[in-house]
Amino acid sequence: MIDALARLRLDHSRRPRESRGKFGAGLSSTIFIAGVAFSTAFAASCATRTPGPESDGAVPVFALSAQRESITEISSPWLGRYLTFFEDEAGMLTIHDVNAPASPDRFRAFPDAEDIPRFSALSAAPIWLRLRVRNEQATPQDLRLELRNENLDVVDFYQPTGDAKTFATQSAGDERPFAVRTIPYRTPVFALRALPGTHDYFIRFEGYAYKKIPLRIFSPTAFERSAAAYTILHGLFFGALLLMVVFNMLLFFTIRDRAYTYLAMFIFFCAVTIFVTDGYARQYFWPNATWSSGLFNLFNPISTIGLVLFLRRFLRTRRHTPRIDRFVLWPLIFAYGVLIVTYPLQSNFLRIFFALFVLLPSGFFIAGLAFTLGIVVWRRGNPAGKYHTIAGAVFMLIGELQYLEVFDLVHSNLLTENGARVGFLVYITLLTIGTGQRIKQIKNSLQKLNARLQLEDLLPDATGASPIHSETMPLTDAGTSRSPTEWTITPRTEALLQKTIERIRQDFRSEISRESLALELDWNQDNLGRFFKMYTGERIGDFINRLRVETAAGILRDTEDRITDIAFAVGFDSLKTFNRNFVRVLHTTPTEFRKISRMAPERV
Repeated sequence: MIDALARLRLDHSRRPRESRGKFGAGLSSTIFIAGVAFSTAFAASCATRTPGPESDGAVPVFALSAQRESITEISSPWLGRYLTFFEDEAGMLTIHDVNAPASPDRFRAFPDAEDIPRFSALSAAPIWLRLRVRNEQATPQDLRLELRNENLDVVDFYQPTGDAKTFATQSAGDERPFAVRTIPYRTPVFALRALPGTHDYFIRFEGYAYKKIPLRIFSPTAFERSAAAYTILHGLFFGALLLMVVFNMLLFFTIRDRAYTYLAMFIFFCAVTIFVTDGYARQYFWPNATWSSGLFNLFNPISTIGLVLFLRRFLRTRRHTPRIDRFVLWPLIFAYGVLIVTYPLQSNFLRIFFALFVLLPSGFFIAGLAFTLGIVVWRRGNPAGKYHTIAGAVFMLIGELQYLEVFDLVHSNLLTENGARVGFLVYITLLTIGTGQRIKQIKNSLQKLNARLQLEDLLPDATGASPIHSETMPLTDAGTSRSPTEWTITPRTEALLQKTIERIRQDFRSEISRESLALELDWNQDNLGRFFKMYTGERIGDFINRLRVETAAGILRDTEDRITDIAFAVGFDSLKTFNRNFVRVLHTTPTEFRKISRMAPERV
């Protein structure tokens, strides 16, 4: 009997709570400080413009060489080193004022020959860029000039027509209808006609926006290949996200667990946010809209609320980390809700300010908090934390490539430009795998429970007879065994413990406690609790609640009785207590258990 009972699982909760708390607090603080520092540096870089020295008269020139074998294969590097700039603080100058021969040369070069210059996002003053192009061929060359920033409010491109005093103008930007663009593409792309000789081309942009200026020159065929590659990759990205939204909604309608709805909500609105900020929404859905420049401040908070709600359900923070759940997660939901409600009242300046100094730092904070919660919950025995921790680590590692590219710490390429998208896709994929593993785990628990219920004859019959445990069945899951030398229970003590267990088996549906058992057996209640825990591996209260949960699980599986009625029928005094103990014993909710038990291909 003792050997059978000795095969008891070492409860994970025996680890000192103090060490787990210190670990979680330390890791959370480290990630929080690092995230806030990084996001502050990023926001500061967006809020300041790149300084430059005064012009020394030497203007950099981008040359189209006559020795180039094929002008149709041009795909230039970033053009920052060939640009000079001028900030029109008054906003009154026209192209003729800027290009007038008698006017002083206001343009300055960028320091250290920057490939991709940046300007302050908190200034709406117009910025003029000058690109000097020398075409060494005898004929004009038709090219494409792409400004790979989808979120500039107003952009104008001026190119000479051959007459030194006249310029042809092309327009783009979020605050202008999409139809005004010469080249119908999600980013501003201009048809640049390089005239023979050396000529100046000008770009003017203004508004409150993230003013990173990645400029490149393509031949028409090279641009079409580049645009097609990006469109296909982004199409696969959005298609994968849509499939995950559908998958999680199917899980919700099957299992009725709101966690899958929250995950679908998070994925969908993240996809919408990226779809809008990448310029696809204006290209395909609302080409005549001029109000889409600030939609990031609307969709990003909605997606974040979905993520926080998902974390609460998926990681069960109310049980594992109640203080964080109460004093951090709910205030975050409230704060983001305020941002959503006040969105129509936000000016363009407030929107870019909130995006840089509220949404961005809080996004880093939530990412660090979610990663920390995953580790803490994983250490406390919840397998869901493992998948979330791995997913969060991969997302942060890959996603940081895009931010490193912003600071010019890594070279710009397809991966670094889309690091956040790749990391997000991997993150969502791993979370989806985690939800599938969660269902698999519940099914395994169901099979084990069914085997135990059949062996122990625990399922109630039609008359409602009380279930009886097998005396030779381990009272907890098999796991690490204890050495027989640890057991110091005398035959008399074992007889009393067997009587205690038999009494609990018979009356666990009614009110029963350690005090009442000790009084009935004429035994000191502290000694009873100590020897019972030594003998069974469980406290008396946990033992009673497990019997109640296992009995309720059998009723949930085989009947249509209401969960509330089942909870009171098996002896719980409140639905809240029943739900808490059900999750503790079977690692799932009663509703989810009932759904998955009926999905199982084999009923034991």
